[in-house]
Amino acid sequence: MNIEQMKSVLREILVNTELTPCVVGHRGVGKSAGIIQVCREIGREYVSLRLGQMEVGDLVGIPYREGTVMHWSRPSWWPDDDAPETVVHCDELNRAQQEDTLQAIFQFVEPPVERQRRALHTHTLHQKHKVVVSINPPDGSYQVASLDRALLDRMVMIYAETDYRCWARYAAAQNFDPEVQQFIAASPNLLA
Repeated sequence: MNIEQMKSVLREILVNTELTPCVVGHRGVGKSAGIIQVCREIGREYVSLRLGQMEVGDLVGIPYREGTVMHWSRPSWWPDDDAPETVVHCDELNRAQQEDTLQAIFQFVEPPVERQRRALHTHTLHQKHKVVVSINPPDGSYQVASLDRALLDRMVMIYAETDYRCWARYAAAQNFDPEVQQFIAASPNLLA
């Protein structure tokens, strides 16, 4: 589907379900921009986690001891229960180079069951907050990790592709330089 269609499906999932969408597409197709635009359109805050650059401690927080009990500090990016409705974007999930990072995020992307919350280690996410994942396709064009079936089955896969007509509508609406628009019109195969 093109980016306009992806945004429509994503909006429906975020507004009406507890499911975790995973947007799959090549670099430059508009995955992140589309997610940010949907957040703006539905009035949600946006938090981006570049998982390819994170370690487990960045996700679960730093441990500290209180008496004989070990706790983990809440990461600075984690939306509080009283924060405005937020979408946490787990970007580049399949670029997470450490297996333990993928394992840590596993529970976070899993849709919550009845009256439960999404969780990341000891931290729980209020139901009003949502999670979106994006990845590059594992087609040999990218240095990405294979995601196992159990992880993939916890998400709704949305495949986004380049579409010249979609891009042309966006470029016109955003007042892109006419020469850029003409160049791409003459060579639409140069889009990502």
